[in-house]
Amino acid sequence: MAMGHGTEPGWQGSSDDRARGGPSGQLARLRGWRVWPERFGLGGALGGIRKGLAEAGRRDSAIEEAWARVAPAWARSSVRGVSLERGVLKLECGSASGRYRLDQWMRKGGLAMVRGAAPVSIRSYRVVTRSR
Repeated sequence: MAMGHGTEPGWQGSSDDRARGGPSGQLARLRGWRVWPERFGLGGALGGIRKGLAEAGRRDSAIEEAWARVAPAWARSSVRGVSLERGVLKLECGSASGRYRLDQWMRKGGLAMVRGAAPVSIRSYRVVTRSR
């Protein structure tokens, strides 16, 4: 009969093996050292999307707060921030006259005020008229 390590019936292991936790302890250590391959699935992608949406929500709410602090009363009631993409703040007005008035205010220092109050970089702005 071959004398393999742990192959004979009734084998209890050496005293060194028992001190280290026996064969099951060695197996547990080996499993702890195992490097698992990266799993492909939706978990990582969805986590990234969730993180991006949370960041966008924080950014948008911070810009809304900055707009509420610096915009004149007429602009707070009639102008809505639509988006901020790559440094371009997109604002929406209800009428062409409101768009003109907003554009004049932004050119006369409103953009500098919004830039100073906003926590993110605003490179330029774009004003659009709300479609009905």
